[in-house]
Amino acid sequence: MMFARAARRPAPVRRDPPHSGLAGDPAHLAAYRRPVPRLAEGQALASHVSAMMDVSDGLLLDLSRMLDASGCGGLVQLDALPLSPAFVAERGDDRAARLFAATGGDDYALLGAFPPEIDVTSTLCLPSGAKMTEIGTVTAGRGLVLADAQGAVPLPERLGHEHRTD
Repeated sequence: MMFARAARRPAPVRRDPPHSGLAGDPAHLAAYRRPVPRLAEGQALASHVSAMMDVSDGLLLDLSRMLDASGCGGLVQLDALPLSPAFVAERGDDRAARLFAATGGDDYALLGAFPPEIDVTSTLCLPSGAKMTEIGTVTAGRGLVLADAQGAVPLPERLGHEHRTD
């Protein structure tokens, strides 16, 4: 679900469950076959975010859409992306694996921009089992920037899954 409010100030960007991104991962396969909307989590977060949406076409593509709609830019720390143990066992957790996770689709997660004073780990009452992870910052200006412990990361050619209508 996407909220019409637009982010207008720098704020942490968070995402919930660890990305599996693997067709062979039983949890990912179950979610792919029968996605469950995160309605309770969305309702619990709605009054605290300046923008929020689901991630289904790939984190980078969906985040770039949210940033464009909000008139903002963003910085994503690839090292902060949560990865499932099955993903790490199959793909690893190096830069290439994290870019794969960030551009893969079918995450079935929520992405939100929170004011800096909100600490979602201690100040929000989330449904049982819900987990939020800070992955970056909303910035002034336009465009998406990626970084990791080694420095700047070039944007991949494909940010996620583009639905074609032609």
